[in-house]
Amino acid sequence: RALSGYEYELILVTEDIPNRTETTFEPLADKYPIKLVHSTGKVGPTVLAELKEARGQVIGIIENEPQRSIERIPQLLDALEKGADIAIASRYVPGGAIKGRNTGQKLLSSITTSLARLVLPSVRRARDPLSGLFMLRKAVAEDLGQTTLGPRILLGTLASGSNWQVREIPYVEEKQEARDKHRLRDVLSSLGQILALATRERELRRFVQFGLVGLSGVGVNMGTFWFFTRIVELR
Repeated sequence: RALSGYEYELILVTEDIPNRTETTFEPLADKYPIKLVHSTGKVGPTVLAELKEARGQVIGIIENEPQRSIERIPQLLDALEKGADIAIASRYVPGGAIKGRNTGQKLLSSITTSLARLVLPSVRRARDPLSGLFMLRKAVAEDLGQTTLGPRILLGTLASGSNWQVREIPYVEEKQEARDKHRLRDVLSSLGQILALATRERELRRFVQFGLVGLSGVGVNMGTFWFFTRIVELR
């Protein structure tokens, strides 16, 4: 219903067992323009190839639960029509939220997102660079390189360094049973991608150097405090 009035194609890139995927989606292929793609290796390169082969000039990426995500497509399209190059459904702007997860899971998600924005300056234009729901112009996809994308597609896209205009709309992420089973694996994959991107952009070295300078300052302050404390005690 959310896509009524639009011409579109649905490309499904999956690591699932082929028979399971085909059983779920092939019956819909007669009614909807669906293309099934089974990734035999890393998903990133497969997704990138499909992005560049897509026929439309606007591309949507859905890593979340499809039914709720599709409801946000009109708002994302509106953001693109108003000049954005990348429109993101964000959990971290006013009106956005994460529901159905415990405090520990929310904290872990928040820490991972904050770390990405801390060590990767190119992704700071987005409050939610790890969102699993966003849309972009075909020109953005065509500008991406093979080494850009990883398990979190938006993160790699923002880290490409291009000066794309980004706009975020609020999105409430509900509990997703299928993804919750792999939540820790997703977080570890995200951390690995953040580390790889920071190393490539030489931001990791700067971050470590900044941390060492900060620690050295703390050491000097503590040493000075100890020195004067000892003098007072001796007197």
